[in-house]
Amino acid sequence: RPKTRAILGLMRLNFLSVTVATMDSPRAAPRHSRTLLWPEIILVLGMALCVYARILEVRRTFGSYNGCITCLDSSVIVSDATMFAAASALLVVSGHFSSKPARLLLASPLLLLGLLVPADLFLQISLSQRLHLSDIEKFLQTGTIGLGDKTGFLPFFLESIGKETGKEAVLGAVLLLSGALSFSLSRAAPNRRPLTLKLLVCLAVLSFGLGAERRDYIIPESYMNLIETNLSRRFTVPYSTAYKNRLRAETHGEMACRPTDQGEKAERIIVVIVESLSRYHSQLLSGHAGVTPLLDKLAVQNAYFPDFFANGFTTEGGLIAILTGDTPTLLPKGVERFSHFSSQKDSPTNPLEILKRSGFSTQFFSAADLSFLGTGSWLSAIGFDQTEGPEHPFYENLPRGNFGDPGTEQLFKRYLQWYDEKSPRNTFSVIQTIGTHPPFLHPGVGQIGEQRVFEDTDNALFHFVQGLEKRGFFDRGILVVTGDHRTMSPLKDEELRELGKQALARIPAVVVGMGSKGVGAVPGRWQQTDIMPSLIYAATGVDCSSPLHGRFWPLSAPHTASYITHSQGVQRGTVMVWNQEKDAPNLLKLAGDDTRWEPALPAEEQVMDIVRIQINRQRALTWSERLAR
Repeated sequence: RPKTRAILGLMRLNFLSVTVATMDSPRAAPRHSRTLLWPEIILVLGMALCVYARILEVRRTFGSYNGCITCLDSSVIVSDATMFAAASALLVVSGHFSSKPARLLLASPLLLLGLLVPADLFLQISLSQRLHLSDIEKFLQTGTIGLGDKTGFLPFFLESIGKETGKEAVLGAVLLLSGALSFSLSRAAPNRRPLTLKLLVCLAVLSFGLGAERRDYIIPESYMNLIETNLSRRFTVPYSTAYKNRLRAETHGEMACRPTDQGEKAERIIVVIVESLSRYHSQLLSGHAGVTPLLDKLAVQNAYFPDFFANGFTTEGGLIAILTGDTPTLLPKGVERFSHFSSQKDSPTNPLEILKRSGFSTQFFSAADLSFLGTGSWLSAIGFDQTEGPEHPFYENLPRGNFGDPGTEQLFKRYLQWYDEKSPRNTFSVIQTIGTHPPFLHPGVGQIGEQRVFEDTDNALFHFVQGLEKRGFFDRGILVVTGDHRTMSPLKDEELRELGKQALARIPAVVVGMGSKGVGAVPGRWQQTDIMPSLIYAATGVDCSSPLHGRFWPLSAPHTASYITHSQGVQRGTVMVWNQEKDAPNLLKLAGDDTRWEPALPAEEQVMDIVRIQINRQRALTWSERLAR
């Protein structure tokens, strides 16, 4: 295509300029001081394009969030110009050295930015996320680059390149890299006086950027440059030993469980966690064109929650919230993502252990590779009797999608095969889909887009429910269908108008089976951490409650939690907290011992501080430390 040919032609031109600049010919050296201007022009153009692409993307996402499209332009320019000025100053200094290794070393920050800045933009384009070093490590652990089979993270970035701001980002990166290489690899010594002047210009821009005031906005990560975004991570600060000792004594608000005389109990429970299932996918919930008509039909015929919140923004966050009842915050330094929960198995409030003490077996079926992030080991550690991923022989020779996904329909068929073999009673099963994960790939077909992949999942889920009905599952069985988090994509205008910041957390939740027929919409605000207390009560009669945990069973007499929590993805380290009455959230800033409300809670809302105490306990103490009596 013309644009592709133009980019390739520009790359060839810059390659020739690098070649000419690095020639050892004595005739080339005198000319170099005059032609060195071209790499500098290319560099400046590359930086300008990268900043321009960032401005466009911030306008498209965060600008629309706060109702002022261009309000953050100056903040983006100041932030990114500061970062590029610092890296360019080092590049200019490299011109004073004749040693090629020394020049490359000083040029390396700018070369690295040429790779990371577009990657940051691609994440913002597709997932409304900024690039964090911890995320790079996370995705590299998959071991899937994925080009020929269209799986892995490379096709995701290639898809982003095809979007409008992606083209500017790619072109900016090409110019940035080629200009920096041409400048740093030059063997001829340029005139020192212009270099000194250029260094002073870079330092002046840097000083201005560090001292300039930027627009006060509730999500500073939207306009901060890539370096600032990764340095402003106060939520990673560890807790002091003295503070941990204080937290051990502050048990008020911790979950407590007690037996009751609850009547008829469920014998079979299934929780289906649909990757990225969001409120806007449902016409029933959003009022706009949806892609899950069959799930909507099940919701109307049975029970559903119009106001249901995800507690986190990632898949593992959804698993933590649903299966352990904790708010899935990012943990301090020195604490591994899942290790904090490994001792939960022996705790008196571990949902899985409560079920097992009542004679239930527990299974986890996933379409995703459970070795990713150690998820399978963690699931076993918290008490699952059986964990199974797409490596099972049932899926042998089937085409694969993201993370080894054999397809949602095949996943449900595998579960029904297991169900027929075991004829289970007293079972608690979790089924985790992955097919609706961006970039929305269908195994064996390739990329089919968000709408089609959710329509396929909707059909597969409806057929699964029909299969359970034929087997008499719902006579004494309960099926819960929900999402792991809202999809990582920019908020839609209609979401913002209707929900404000709640839109970042809102997902569907539907209950099918005993006690749900004809219930319809369940009033109140609900969240993922309410699921296990509700199902424990339905299956065993044990009532587990706290200010942060509601119980929707029985559906005829639901009891909501006092507080709803959501750990944000864009503004890392900030937890949004709602009570049942207010539409605007309070913001809890995570910072170790200095974790605090911003702004401070008014006197009439001081009771909400129990949320700060409980989240600090969840982050600072292991399960055995929290529940020691």
